[in-house]
Amino acid sequence: MQIFATLGARLVLAVLLIATVAFTAFVSLAIFRLDTSLSRQSAELSALAERKLAQTLDGAAVLGVVRLDLLFTNADRQLGVIAQRADVVNAISSGNVVAITETLRRGKSSTDLDGLIVIDVDLNVLGAEFGNIDLLVADTALKQTTFGPDINSIIQDNDPLQPRGSMRVVKLDRTMATALGENEIGMVALIAIQPVFDDFGDVFAAVIGHRVLRSQEPAIIEFAKLETVELLVLDGPNVISASISDSVASNMTIGPADGPDLVLTNDGNFLARCVSLFVRWRMCALAPVSELQSLRGELVRISEREGRALGVWLVIMSVLSLLVCGVTAFFTARYLAGPMSQIAEALRAVARGDWKVQVDGRERNDEVGDIARAVS
Repeated sequence: MQIFATLGARLVLAVLLIATVAFTAFVSLAIFRLDTSLSRQSAELSALAERKLAQTLDGAAVLGVVRLDLLFTNADRQLGVIAQRADVVNAISSGNVVAITETLRRGKSSTDLDGLIVIDVDLNVLGAEFGNIDLLVADTALKQTTFGPDINSIIQDNDPLQPRGSMRVVKLDRTMATALGENEIGMVALIAIQPVFDDFGDVFAAVIGHRVLRSQEPAIIEFAKLETVELLVLDGPNVISASISDSVASNMTIGPADGPDLVLTNDGNFLARCVSLFVRWRMCALAPVSELQSLRGELVRISEREGRALGVWLVIMSVLSLLVCGVTAFFTARYLAGPMSQIAEALRAVARGDWKVQVDGRERNDEVGDIARAVS
């Protein structure tokens, strides 16, 4: 082709071909590596999404434990206030069951406690405020419980200026439930005991208060809404309290966690992380499986978007580099091939007999300058 008949054109073409092959190979390799890296990053981002969700659920479960501990601690504090009220002390001193019941009812109305029982230092029940509790039955059952050591400790060594009580979170067995007037067994309950002092500063009675963890515990439901998770309290595999409906919770089981991994519920709808609650129970925070999928998808989309942007940037830089190479080759060709055209014209003039022809480029120190000086 005539367009490639000159050395300059051939030089430009050669440079462009070499640059094109080099940049094509470079871009292809870069894109291949980028695609491989994106695949690897997708797997890593999926694992990162799981770890992030696990950390979120761990934090929610720990805070759920703190919330329940605060609930029970506050109930114990409320019981301490009741035990120090003058009307309660006077009613207990009178030994009048009706007066004791009425004062306990007034005191309990402003608390979160489920029931109150007054006992003397010999564990005899003096009065109570909880539904239709049978005092004789409660008296018999109470003497069969393990409350004795706690009460003896409170009676033997206490100070009205710094009253010391007892607080335990237990699983209600048949005897405890009967003593407290509860109908159901197996529930988690706070059992708090606070001393009652006479005018001489001696302990002459004690008030026992209890607070049962409900199957739909308001404190758990409110906290779960705040954290945008679901919370369950488990006794082994059994759900005893939950922020979700009883119908859903009753059919749900969560296996033991293996290290930092998320645990899938038996229905396959939730992922969970659990922490210890009062030693023998578990507090579990749950999130829908769709939340992990959404988080994973979002991280992967961000990675893919960045990868595509990098690929486009590589192509643009390659095209710009080709243009730079082309322009550089063009001016280089003109610098090298321009004087050659003049030399060729001078040779044709000599062939016609014109021996006075002058050729530019004789001052150059390269091969072109040698030829120009030879022709001149």
